[in-house]
Amino acid sequence: GDYQARLEPRDGGPPPLQERIEREGVGTVVREVLPSLLLGVSGHLFHGLIRTGHALRGYRRHPTPTRAREVAHALAYWASVQPEGKEDSSTTPATERPARDVVLAAARAAARAYLGPARGRDQFILLHTVTASAAVYHLLDWLADADAHRIAGALVEATAAAGVDHGSRSEPGDSGPEPFPDAELARRAGESMDAHDIKFADACLLFARETGDDVF
Repeated sequence: GDYQARLEPRDGGPPPLQERIEREGVGTVVREVLPSLLLGVSGHLFHGLIRTGHALRGYRRHPTPTRAREVAHALAYWASVQPEGKEDSSTTPATERPARDVVLAAARAAARAYLGPARGRDQFILLHTVTASAAVYHLLDWLADADAHRIAGALVEATAAAGVDHGSRSEPGDSGPEPFPDAELARRAGESMDAHDIKFADACLLFARETGDDVF
């Protein structure tokens, strides 16, 4: 769908997200709107989720009107990639673990799948499961506990499905680059000017700090 249309005023309809955020605040709108978007966690290769996570991360660091508008655009974009006719099958994980721990576990599994035999397009898709995990990690603080568990559960389902669909496929290729020190990884990602490289490096550095796991 066209996410821009979701930002425009509609006669007789709800106020556009940008106006709502200006009137009610980012936190209020996010807590109300985001739970309805969980069916589309993997929509458009996780990009609605990823954009929203980074928008909220940026707003938290520097809450400016420009960044608030980006949150509105990100939510509208995510809403535009919702699947039609699909029922919400995500459930709160049976474990009593905090949602944050569930997300960290999903990130570890996603990173291991990325480092597996997949190459080419399959590995590119698996890269997005790692950056999507980082996006969910950034969203958790904006949500009530029940909704945080719902989005963590939706992430687990989506990343596991991607791992099954793409993680076992293999194409000829090398085993990947040798690991770099954190500062070198960040420098190389920045110099690449490639959005995927930057987001992937940022996600790996985040999870390496949070878990100490060498998989990142």
